[in-house]
Amino acid sequence: MLRLIAILRVALLCFAAFSVQAAAWPDRPVKIIVPFPAGGPADSTCRILARRLGEIWHQPVIVENRPGAPGMVSAAAAPADGYTLLLGAGSNIVTGPLLNPKLAYKPQRDFVPIGQLLTNTPILVVHPGLGVKTLRELIIYAKKNPGALNYSSSGLGSPNHLIMEMFNNVTGTQMVHVPYKGSAPSVQELVAGHVQLAINATPSVLQFVRTGKLTGIAVASAKRDSALPDVPTMAEAGVPDFDYLIWYGLFAPSKTDKAIIEKIGAAMQKVLKEPEVVAQFKAAGADAAPASPQQFARIVKEDVAIWGKLIREKKLTLDE
Repeated sequence: MLRLIAILRVALLCFAAFSVQAAAWPDRPVKIIVPFPAGGPADSTCRILARRLGEIWHQPVIVENRPGAPGMVSAAAAPADGYTLLLGAGSNIVTGPLLNPKLAYKPQRDFVPIGQLLTNTPILVVHPGLGVKTLRELIIYAKKNPGALNYSSSGLGSPNHLIMEMFNNVTGTQMVHVPYKGSAPSVQELVAGHVQLAINATPSVLQFVRTGKLTGIAVASAKRDSALPDVPTMAEAGVPDFDYLIWYGLFAPSKTDKAIIEKIGAAMQKVLKEPEVVAQFKAAGADAAPASPQQFARIVKEDVAIWGKLIREKKLTLDE
């Protein structure tokens, strides 16, 4: 009995210590590691968030660009005290590790979700020279000419690659993947007509659709994109239950105190609902998409299941 009381006292002392730590947090600058180059939509929107969080917390929130695996590894190795956070995406939290189990970081082991930051609507676009203007026409053409159409992506395992593979699966088409090193060259090659189609985040192709250099066929989301309201959803165009958004969100090292996670998550949700921030995100080509730590964890878990199944079925690897 005395031993049980002693154990309970220790537990209560630990809980009290964590509560004090969470209440005092943050008492110094917070850093967000962004594993992407500076200047892109994810980086610019993260800086908008960081600026507002700094104002709320009365502490600087510093954005540090460390592109690629080095950024992921450094975030995973950081102390779990809430002072080093990570801007993660489906590509480096979900699909990259599924395609390459040898990565030096393991997202489900090393990180805990804090909250979703933004979403981008993926849009299926074709080169005007292909001569198709609707999703139905594209599917008919692709089925009559299996293997004849090439689609570009920003790289093996990127969201636009896997969404197109899912589209092939759902529609029974056989279009060929042509990966490039990054979004910019993949879009440039499409505009030049060296490939015939692609699915891209709407901001990366918006100007080309508006000027007629590319034709918007359908968006791969449940709702139309406000930037291109005349482009139907996949479901409206004849491919039901095709719904996916490209997302980015904040993560922390996995052993970070839950009270701190909730505190950061609550502040994120507050900021991402502010009309001025929503407008700033929209100007940067993104939709503010607040979600609680629990909601965001479910989004990540569902993505792991969806893309894991597709990757296994297609036998996709980074050595393809």
